[in-house]
Amino acid sequence: MLHTEDWLFYLNISDISDKKIKVIKFIFLWMKYNEWYSKFGLRDSEGATKLSDDAEARNLYEQMKDKFLNGGGRITTGFKNIPLENNSNTPREGLYKKDGKLLCVYNDEVNCLCKYLKVVYKIRCNFFHGDKLPSETNVSLIIWAYETLDVLLQELIRKKIIKLN
Repeated sequence: MLHTEDWLFYLNISDISDKKIKVIKFIFLWMKYNEWYSKFGLRDSEGATKLSDDAEARNLYEQMKDKFLNGGGRITTGFKNIPLENNSNTPREGLYKKDGKLLCVYNDEVNCLCKYLKVVYKIRCNFFHGDKLPSETNVSLIIWAYETLDVLLQELIRKKIIKLN
């Protein structure tokens, strides 16, 4: 169920805070990223992680991963510092999929970039398709997804690893 009215109420233009601007920017940033991976003719779920096929992109993510997890630089809140919805004192370890498996941004696997992109994609899906209400935790997750994806894509463009029109 899409919670459009809740988000439109949250994004009320009469009170446009930095958080609200970042939520709006996430929408457009994802659209730009979607434009990049759509050229491969992949469905969203495969296209969202297409970037992880690139070794240079994986290496770049490894260099940025600590800030994405703990915050720093342009990342205002690290993923680990975003509280869980039901227990604000519990540090976040990941996002749960419907089958109960934990989807982490970090682990000891070879391709952490793929896991990160799956987490951002899950946040995007829950936001775009209505599983996220504008709670403080959900807004924090969307802002985290925006800030980290923005930093990653800008660096990938700067290093000419990818090109966004």
